[in-house]
Amino acid sequence: MSAALIWLRLDVGRRWKSLVVLTLLVAFAGGVVLTAFAGAHRGDSAMPRLRDQTLPVDALAVANIPGFDWTPIDQLPYVVASTHFVLAATPKIQQAQKDKVLEDSIDFLRDDDTWMRTMERPVVLDGRMLDFDDPSEAVITGDWGESDGLGVGSTIQVRLPTPDQADTGATDDMAYDDYAGPTITVHIVGKVVTPWAVQDGGGGGAITLSPALFSTYRANIMGATGKAGWENAGFRLEHGAADIPRLRADIERISGKSIDVWDYDAGYDHLEAIGRHEAGFLAAFGLAAVVAAVVLVGQAIGRYAAAATTELDTARALGMTPRQVLVAATVNPIIAGGVGALLAALAAVASSPWFPLGSARAVEPEPGVRVDWAVLPVGFLAIIALVVAGAVVSSASAARRSVAGKARVSTTAATAANADAPVPLVVGIRFALERGTGRSAVPVRPALVGALFGVLGVVAVGVLSHGINDAADHPERFGQTYQAMGFVGYGGHDFLPSAPVVDALDELPEVTGVNDSRGQVADLPHGQGSLQLWSWSPGTKPLGSTVLSGRMPETADEVALGSGSLDYTGLHVGDTISLTSGDRSRRLHIVGEVFLPTGPHNDYDEGGWITDNGYDTLFTDYKFHVLHIALAPSYQDDAGIARLNSDILAAEPKLQELATKACRGSTDPTCMSVVTPLEDLDVRHNGTVQVLEEVRRLPVALAAFLVLLAIGAIGHALATAVRRRAVDLAVLRALGLTPAQSRLVVVVQACVLALFGLAFGVPIGVALGRTAWRWVAGFTPVQYLPPTPVLVLLLVAPAALLVVNVLAALPARRAGRARLAAVLRAE
Repeated sequence: MSAALIWLRLDVGRRWKSLVVLTLLVAFAGGVVLTAFAGAHRGDSAMPRLRDQTLPVDALAVANIPGFDWTPIDQLPYVVASTHFVLAATPKIQQAQKDKVLEDSIDFLRDDDTWMRTMERPVVLDGRMLDFDDPSEAVITGDWGESDGLGVGSTIQVRLPTPDQADTGATDDMAYDDYAGPTITVHIVGKVVTPWAVQDGGGGGAITLSPALFSTYRANIMGATGKAGWENAGFRLEHGAADIPRLRADIERISGKSIDVWDYDAGYDHLEAIGRHEAGFLAAFGLAAVVAAVVLVGQAIGRYAAAATTELDTARALGMTPRQVLVAATVNPIIAGGVGALLAALAAVASSPWFPLGSARAVEPEPGVRVDWAVLPVGFLAIIALVVAGAVVSSASAARRSVAGKARVSTTAATAANADAPVPLVVGIRFALERGTGRSAVPVRPALVGALFGVLGVVAVGVLSHGINDAADHPERFGQTYQAMGFVGYGGHDFLPSAPVVDALDELPEVTGVNDSRGQVADLPHGQGSLQLWSWSPGTKPLGSTVLSGRMPETADEVALGSGSLDYTGLHVGDTISLTSGDRSRRLHIVGEVFLPTGPHNDYDEGGWITDNGYDTLFTDYKFHVLHIALAPSYQDDAGIARLNSDILAAEPKLQELATKACRGSTDPTCMSVVTPLEDLDVRHNGTVQVLEEVRRLPVALAAFLVLLAIGAIGHALATAVRRRAVDLAVLRALGLTPAQSRLVVVVQACVLALFGLAFGVPIGVALGRTAWRWVAGFTPVQYLPPTPVLVLLLVAPAALLVVNVLAALPARRAGRARLAAVLRAE
């Protein structure tokens, strides 16, 4: 140990700059690794931590029946808390100072303070919680109002209709200035987050008004009769989701009606799954950073330890033991690694406000600086262990090489030599694939690994991004095979007759598909839940369908179920399912796994398609009656929709009169529209597309990191080869190698590295990218089609060769301009 301490003092005095650089390298690489893993852990735990703090709602019961009495259901013994939310005349809002009308993004109105006290108790991110007794206060969630410069401390105007306007039922078609009721100045006092606020996976947010506003102005919202809207209910249950089947059965028993009960725990579980997948990508980034650290920082540690071992050869000859040599050669890099690991942990803490990334950022209950005690101590010790292992292995390896003095010969280079290939080609291959020994050793393996991972990362991310772009650009990947809808009936009553509208649509060449869809809810056995079923009516112009496996139903005893419903029920294509509606019950064969039109009571992966005949044997009425309409591209804008409505009304004159009556006196021209564009119905799954876009960012960052890794490893290998093998090149120059051929040696070395990366990186990258996209498509969910990014595959080879040749330019220039006499004299 005394000998090691003596060497430590001498070595620090001579090479303190190198030790500082080594410490900073460890700190930087370790900081990236720890930041990535701490960020992944934070994103993975964000939703569970939010749920633990906020007492989220377990179930929503959607009756949509005016005057429905929730009292006996609220009093069930296993109902821990309940709240009622209102579907009625929606208040209009505008900025107080700018007179700018804002989008209607108001959360459901409530007339009790159970919400946000004993259920969905929010975490306050900024400001404070609203006063439940003050109608002039509100809180916001997500990024609501940011685009309009609104936030905590802002003031808005909330305008209500008159009771008579609410009773007409036409308030949704009215503008802000059409409302003739009171105007309330509302102050935004806080920004909060709850599981409810982020249930759709998007970050748009909403504004939540105080329940005092509803209780104070109840007649303006529910109408003078009190029947202009209805109240539905949310419940927190004693045993959570386990009590939902019991709740469904009790609601049906008490009310005598089949009422939708939505499992919100399942939705929160889905958000947790998204967070886990996003965390997985960030963890993959961390693993790539580990590879980078081992490849790049490991080189620096290895060179330092190996150089020290070589310099200690004389001391070993004078009696220093191998163990003393090992300790003396490794103690300095180990100390540098310990200091670097500490700095890396501090850097991870300082970077923590940037995390979590992706959709988990919207659910993070504790944004800001966070010390992750589950990750940082383990990471700190792991960095030190890797530095110790790298230093010890490099020192021992250097000692063995100094004794053996042998180098591995590349089979590829030997084959090229035996084939009488040109000298620059053979030498370049040797430089690329043969490490060498002693001071002429070159970091071959790190360069090969770097090239492989660089190409693999670019190709894999290109494949994944192609899949995401395809899904974002094609709503049919989510089952939305239509571009417009006609809402013709609700609750068993048609506002407009569907038959003449369908006939008119069939006559229009710009209409490519129509489905006359009736929707109703059927109950699963044993209180397991319910399914929204839509009637499948392929007529003259059948609507396209998104079938993941199997087929669409063709007979009355067949059904095709959404992928989410199959997961929920545990059934598969080929199984049978029992469904009940009132006193009717049917046993249906599951013939397909599909996506469906998004409806008021189902998402695109929930519910099922059933034939018209099958629908009539199970149901006696419908809850929703809509026309799903596919349009030619030229008619998919607002002007095309307007022309389409005009053509429909012109084709069937009676529809004009019926549409006028359906508008109930409103003068808004959009009320006369039979067909509504899909964008206006907010069913294009913007939240889902946002999740996909967030998923894309991490792999792109990972690919960029891998490319930097490749550039660093290859550039270092090229520069090191020219410097350490200058004598080899000088001898060849003395034997007749020209300066141009010397430059060509380095170019060949660079191209061999690139070709190695392309040969293995492209096929592995395609396979890995498709696997990642299948994984993403599975949890999103979205229809999987194998992505093939032709442009990426065409450009990756020339781009890789261009990059390595740019990296080779300076080393090649040095190789061609080397002075033979000076090099050989120094040797």
